[in-house]
Amino acid sequence: LNALRERLPISPVLVLCDGRGVSEFRMPRLHWVSRAPGHLAQMVNGVTATRPAGRPPAAPLTLYSARAMEHLAIHYGHPLTVADVAGAIGISGSHLAHTFRADTGMSVRRFLTRVRVNVAEHLLATSAGKVTGIAAHAGFFDASHLARVLRRHVGPRPEARSSPRAEGT
Repeated sequence: LNALRERLPISPVLVLCDGRGVSEFRMPRLHWVSRAPGHLAQMVNGVTATRPAGRPPAAPLTLYSARAMEHLAIHYGHPLTVADVAGAIGISGSHLAHTFRADTGMSVRRFLTRVRVNVAEHLLATSAGKVTGIAAHAGFFDASHLARVLRRHVGPRPEARSSPRAEGT
């Protein structure tokens, strides 16, 4: 935290921890401490409460959108439809689609794609796994599907973005 504070001195600090050592967090501009992982809605609402002065307040994340995000974060590697996610959280697909877009400004599908892209980018940068395996883990059909989605969302092909890999990846 101290190193991060040195790099970003005017940014607010948000801490999530398991409760151990919470009393040690006595630093300026510490806005929110969660003693347990809790629910996504709590975390998002805590983060939005730290918005810079002069910015309009963000609407709180509804329970359905938060549950959908949690479900997508856990099951991102599986084939998912809006109906699947809605069924898992106990509402209709159309209700979820409407609520999610109102809360986040994007569709459930777009959010899922962003999660998958972030997972793939992280694995490409930090692991020595093959692109095919990373694509499958992140929920893409194959390496070429991953490459097309990355090009559309973030730029160059996976091979250009990844850490050094063994031949034949």
